[in-house]
Amino acid sequence: MLDDLLSSSKFKNPEDLLDNLNGVFRSPVNSGNVNSASANNLYKELEEGKYWMSQGDDVFISKKWSAGGNEVDVTITTKNTLVECKNLSGNNLGSLVNDIIAKYTMESKLSTAIKNQYPNHFGKISISNSSNEFYNLNKHQIINKFRQELLDKPGGIVKDKLVNSVKELHIENGQGRIIIKNSEW
Repeated sequence: MLDDLLSSSKFKNPEDLLDNLNGVFRSPVNSGNVNSASANNLYKELEEGKYWMSQGDDVFISKKWSAGGNEVDVTITTKNTLVECKNLSGNNLGSLVNDIIAKYTMESKLSTAIKNQYPNHFGKISISNSSNEFYNLNKHQIINKFRQELLDKPGGIVKDKLVNSVKELHIENGQGRIIIKNSEW
């Protein structure tokens, strides 16, 4: 994967790659052990950037847009799009979607200037655990399950916030990549 990224002119921030890898693998991070959650998150960000590159887009992967923060998992410059990536390891899909919403609605997570520069906001959730209840669902089933169990339910997801802040939610599960546009909720 790294070879594919580094050999492509569509990967716009190769200079950040070593720092990103060091943040996961270098001591004293996690007492010198590999931080597996961080390593998996970085891998999924790199994988997501590679996906968009394969679609013909120019991307920045795991880019910090300012010294004080503004870290974005994938910035797709050809689409003026930001992608916040999450990995579902348990049954906390609702909280991950809420984390994605917060990224685009809270100033402390991402500055208004960056959000305005890249006004298309996407979320990407990877579900790799085959025992997860969402793992084998198709698009229609996922939307129905969200409506029945998560949208506007206590402790769930506020539908208006999702619709107004996340233009597309990409879910990768046993069925492949499922794209749900904000108008489909």
